[in-house]
Amino acid sequence: GTSIFWSDEPVPSPLWPVKTDNDETRSRAARSSIKERQIEEKKRLLYVALTRAEDRLYICGWEGKRKRAQGCWYDLIDAAFGVNFEDRIEEVALPWGEVARRRSVGEPVPARDDAASHSETPAKVKLPDWVLIPPASEPFPPQPLTPSREEEEPSVRSPLGGDDGRRFHRGLLIHRLLESLPTVNVSEREAVAKKWLARPTHGLSDGQQAQILTETLRVLNDPEFAEIFGPDSLAEVPLTGLFGDQIMSGQIDRLLIGEHEILIIDYKTNRPSPTEIDNVPAVYLRQMKIYREALSLMYPEKPIKCGLLWTDGPHLMTLPDN
Repeated sequence: GTSIFWSDEPVPSPLWPVKTDNDETRSRAARSSIKERQIEEKKRLLYVALTRAEDRLYICGWEGKRKRAQGCWYDLIDAAFGVNFEDRIEEVALPWGEVARRRSVGEPVPARDDAASHSETPAKVKLPDWVLIPPASEPFPPQPLTPSREEEEPSVRSPLGGDDGRRFHRGLLIHRLLESLPTVNVSEREAVAKKWLARPTHGLSDGQQAQILTETLRVLNDPEFAEIFGPDSLAEVPLTGLFGDQIMSGQIDRLLIGEHEILIIDYKTNRPSPTEIDNVPAVYLRQMKIYREALSLMYPEKPIKCGLLWTDGPHLMTLPDN
């Protein structure tokens, strides 16, 4: 076989002498460098092999008609064995007539009798008192309670309604825009939304596209909550709070920890969207109250404003402080 060498120059180049007889200065140096690296690697492997023995190390060699390779492991050990340990080596006759050399260090380790060690009766250990005492009751529920599941939520609008699911489909599209457009620069949002709504897969007429675009941008530019759709806001933020003896856990759809106030928004997709606060299901108000209380414990100095974003509109409802 042939080999391609890479020189060790600052700008390496491939060298292909084909055979040793063709070597010139650079390929000869490259071939020598490769050989030296191979020798060093073999020595490192030999070191690993020699240092893994726990009690005894046997070193043997073999060779065929072609004799052993020059510089093999056996020769390296043989040379070092005689030079370094000559005064501490004894010769031992082997059963087949050969003579081996042996070097011993320390006292021999007696052979273990595993059967005897297993037959010994283990010492009896007195069990601690807590083993037989039932554990105390857990102070909290094993699973945190989720605010949105504390009570029965209103049913989602059916995708099989009398309008062939157009309103349901519209709600999903609006929700998708309200989730993705906050990551787009304000100056580019209208163009990005317009291009996305025009995809044939959505099946929207020009009028439907324009209506969804206008209403969605109106929500994103809401004077009270515009910042929560900006670059400093967070989406899908997990939140856990301790209320009395209960742990409440939930996820805020959008959150902004502003310099002067905190804004919270929760999305309600494809659900009947009331326009009056008195018609909002109690479970939603309780959910937002828990989020508000949890954040007020972390940021007691900042006012907190909560809102519900109904995609079945869409319209944004600001919740009163109480």
